[in-house]
Amino acid sequence: MNPVEEFLKDTQPNVEYYLLVTGAAIIALFGILMDNIAILIAAMIVAPLIQPIIVAAYGTSNGKREYIISAVKTFGLSILAVVIVTILGMVVFHPIAVPLENRIFISFIPEPVSALTIAVVGGIFATLGIFSKRIDSIIVGIGIAVSLMPPLVASSIGIVVGWSDLALRGATIFGLNVLGIFTGSVLMLFLMRKNIFNFRHYLEEQKTE
Repeated sequence: MNPVEEFLKDTQPNVEYYLLVTGAAIIALFGILMDNIAILIAAMIVAPLIQPIIVAAYGTSNGKREYIISAVKTFGLSILAVVIVTILGMVVFHPIAVPLENRIFISFIPEPVSALTIAVVGGIFATLGIFSKRIDSIIVGIGIAVSLMPPLVASSIGIVVGWSDLALRGATIFGLNVLGIFTGSVLMLFLMRKNIFNFRHYLEEQKTE
C-alpha cells in the first residue's frame, strides 16, 4: 500500500475520529471559557479536523469526486458535533466563563493576510508530512500553528450566548484557516504529481520502507 492509499484508508471517519472531535471540542470549550491558552493548545493537538480537508484537496487535485463528497460530509458532521457539544457545554458551564471584555489572552481577532499565509504553509507541510515517516511529527506543530477547533468552538459560543462579535471573528478565522490548508494541500499535491523538486521520487522512496 502506497502512502496515499494508506492515508486515505486511515482517515476514513469512524468512532475514534468523532470521539477525538468531541473531546477536542470539550477541551477547547473549557480553554475559551477559562481564557487559558495551555488548555486551548491541548484541543489543537487532539483535534483531527485537518484530515478531511486534505482528503478533499486530494480528491480535487486528482478529480476523484467520491473523496470530495466523503470529506465534505465528514467535515460537516464534525462541525455539527462541535456545535452540539458547545450548546450542551454552555448550558452547564456558562457561569464560569471569563467575561469577553476581561479576556487577556484569547481574543480571536482575525488578521486575514497572516492567517491565510500561515494556513497555506501549514497545508503544504501537512500534506508532505502525511506521506513521510521521517517528518510526520510536524502534524502536531501544524495543528497548533493553524488553529481549527478553537475558532470553531468560539464561533459556536458566540452564536449560543448572543456574542455576535465573537461568533463573526471565530467564523472568520476558521474559514480562513480551512481555505488556507486546502489551498496549500492542493498546491503540494500538484507539485508531487508533476514531480517538481523531485517530490515524486521522494514518495517512491517512502513506498519501499
